Amino acid sequence: MPSSRSRITIYDIANELGVSASTVTRALNNKTCISETTRNAVHEAAKRLGYRKNLLAQGLKAPQIRIGLILRNKFPEYQNLIAAGARNACSRLQDFNASLEYCMLDVQNYDDRLFEQISSFAERGFDGVIFTPCNTNRANDLNALIREKGIHASTLYHMLGFDDVDFCVGADYARAGAIAADLFSMCGLQHGDLVAFLTGFGSTQPHHMLTYKSFLRMSEQYGYDVRLMEHSDNEKIAYFLTEQILAEIPNVKGIYCSTAVTTPVCDKLVEAGRSSDIIVIGTELLTDFVPYIQSSVINASIFQNPYKIGFLSVMTLYDCIVGKPPAKREVRINPQIVIRGNVDYYAKRITDIDPEN
Repeated sequence: MPSSRSRITIYDIANELGVSASTVTRALNNKTCISETTRNAVHEAAKRLGYRKNLLAQGLKAPQIRIGLILRNKFPEYQNLIAAGARNACSRLQDFNASLEYCMLDVQNYDDRLFEQISSFAERGFDGVIFTPCNTNRANDLNALIREKGIHASTLYHMLGFDDVDFCVGADYARAGAIAADLFSMCGLQHGDLVAFLTGFGSTQPHHMLTYKSFLRMSEQYGYDVRLMEHSDNEKIAYFLTEQILAEIPNVKGIYCSTAVTTPVCDKLVEAGRSSDIIVIGTELLTDFVPYIQSSVINASIFQNPYKIGFLSVMTLYDCIVGKPPAKREVRINPQIVIRGNVDYYAKRITDIDPEN
């Protein structure tokens, strides 16, 4: 609770309610894109704390705040959802004179392109940048660049090796891995059953390894025999890996797939006539997944909400730029479970789900 002798600000109200300062401002100004419950809570807190609008400050034009978003063009539909969430956040910050510029960089030579793009944003006077991390062997170079340019920065998914960024936003990957093991049990897997986990290389993308370790720990409690199959998020490779699994371990009972390979795994299982006897747990909810969930080829998918990742990245970075860093450097989103009974809901509302709830 702030001192009774100090002037109450929107940041005091934000701290009291655990919401962002921009949410408080929208509520106090009766803007749209905010729930009635949140609006009422803000007004009640403002009255309780004794908040009074600063009329002088309201008459001043807010300085422009420019944010850059850099995505790795590996899986366009997924990346576009992150961009959509980021654009939504920036639209909500329009009263604060915030703007967003984003770009998709080719996978080839991504590390070098990322360094060049962050340099460009900094030289053009941007206040902050959000980016998909490069391989950790270039992390030191990027840390030095961020320090040299004095630009606020955040990463998506993980921040391992990026000591000079303000924070990262991503799913709760450890929780996702544990949920996947629970879902296999709910779908009928037994002690001793063999499960394959197809995921990206943990050595270059640490969030994949975090998911795997959590999945493995929970699987050991159920007594599953887990086989890790790493790949480069390549659909063709995943298809042939699935073919290899069926040939070499025909008694496999379950497959847990990362986002980029869920569709090719299902394609191969259907082609091989094995979709009815192998339990599949996918990740996220993309266009190609929907018919596979509806037909129970995918028994469940762990939705990690890329739209919300983009939204929270921009909102949190804005707060950092104006002097209100997040309470934790890792902002984690709780995964949700998509099954046949609710897939229509998620498919229709994937960019309409309130990203602040």
